[in-house]
Amino acid sequence: MAEAKVEIQKEMVYTVPLKYAWLGPHNDRTRKAVDVLKRFVMRHMKVKEVKIAAELNEKIWERGIKNPPRRIKVRVAKVSDEVAWVTLPEHKFPFELEAMKKKEEEVVEKKESEEKGKAGKVEEEKVKKEEKDTTSSKAEKTEEKAKKTKKEEPESKQESKKEEKSTKSSKKGGKATSPKKEK
Repeated sequence: MAEAKVEIQKEMVYTVPLKYAWLGPHNDRTRKAVDVLKRFVMRHMKVKEVKIAAELNEKIWERGIKNPPRRIKVRVAKVSDEVAWVTLPEHKFPFELEAMKKKEEEVVEKKESEEKGKAGKVEEEKVKKEEKDTTSSKAEKTEEKAKKTKKEEPESKQESKKEEKSTKSSKKGGKATSPKKEK
């Protein structure tokens, strides 16, 4: 669609007679009324393309295909040498609405960024604290792991010594501590 930086070269309010649409067959009058409107705007604004706003189109089609209005009051804006927009006098053009939306979005983004600026500092401090906590907790975890491995090593040495004794005693023919077989 149109960009936000659309400049209106010329703007006029017309009452367009749609009586010529009534000359055709009754089941084609509203379509013909739209064509009559476009031709009228092309002739008066000296453009090649006419864009009709949705509100105006709905107003023309409001009474169905057989019974369009005899005349309609419109606001016409010449956007460039080739394009003109048409809408009802009390409505805004679509490109004006888009520009308004973009401005509103920019205002909202600025407010959010300002709020984030204030809240962002607090959040950054929280993140730094969390990082410190996680690094200290990581250090604590590694220390705990090291302690556990040191404790486990002597136990495993003791177990290996017991196994050695049991194997030596079985070799010498002494009493070995083995489970008794059931008969």
